[in-house]
Order: sequence, then structure tokens, then C-alpha cells
Amino acid sequence: MQLVKVFQVALLVTSQAIAAPITESELLNPNAAYDLIKRADPAPEAYTLENVQDAYNALVSNGNKPVSQQPMAGTRAYPRQYGSGSNAPTDASVVAALNAISGCETGQAGMKFFEFPLDMTVFTGGPQGSQGPDRVVAISPNPGQGGTRTYTYCLAMTHRGGTSPTDPSFFPCTNA
Repeated sequence: MQLVKVFQVALLVTSQAIAAPITESELLNPNAAYDLIKRADPAPEAYTLENVQDAYNALVSNGNKPVSQQPMAGTRAYPRQYGSGSNAPTDASVVAALNAISGCETGQAGMKFFEFPLDMTVFTGGPQGSQGPDRVVAISPNPGQGGTRTYTYCLAMTHRGGTSPTDPSFFPCTNA
């Protein structure tokens, strides 16, 4: 009998311990230990470890492709830089969560954050809005001219739980 770990994505409503970043090699290691995440929501999504791994692996595999070859949601290519064009995340609760994770702190010179849709199936493109509200986030150093970008998994986040249905804020997911 195989044990399946389930991820539930939930809003950060209290200060709790945040999982350490998951490196690309750890995500590919089926024996690695993983923390659960959840989201406080009237109808929370439940993700398997495989869903989170698949989203992160899709971020990594699409991250060095030309924009024209990346999955699109309307006119937005993924993975996309997370940070509202400022090269740094601006959602206060996500910034606090990132700063609590060694290696994922905001404000590091030459580092950028990237997001990729998290869903039950790997996002491959579609109309605007098809990317859903949940994301995985990774950090990456600037690869330099012609270099290949590398990524480190940081956390999952969601648009769910804002002040209104049109609130564009992201909120971090927390350990279960």
C-alpha cells in the first residue's frame, strides 16, 4: 500500500513555522521528507505531493525556454517573475514568509522570484484566468548573458482569501 501525502493550501493567518526550501533534486527524490501545506478556505483545495512537484518541475523545465514556447494564460507567460515589476515580492505576508526561509529571503542581490500555476494537473496554457489562483514560488540567481537559470523551491501561495474577489494580493501557504 502506497501512502500519498496530501497538500492542502491555506492562508497564513497566524505565525507558524515555514518549510525549508525544497531543491530541485529533493523534489525529484521520492524519499525526501515534505511538510504539508493548507489554506483556510470554505472549500480548500487538496493537492498531492505529486501536484506540487509537477508544478515546480514545470516551472524549472519551462524557465529557460523562450517566452514564445512557455505556457500562456492569455498574454501572460509562465513561469513569470513574481514581484509586480519591482524585481521583488510586494505582498507583505508573502515577503514575511519568504524572509523566514533560509535561501529565499527577499532583497538578495542578483536574485529573482518566479511563480508557476499550481493545480491538480500541470498547467499547459489557456485563456486568461485559466492559470487559477494557486502558485508555487522559486528563487533564482541571475544566470548572466547566455547562462542557464537554476531554481530553488521556496513556497506555495494563493490569491484566495483577499479582501474581495478582485483583490490581486497573494497570501503564503503554511505547514499543516
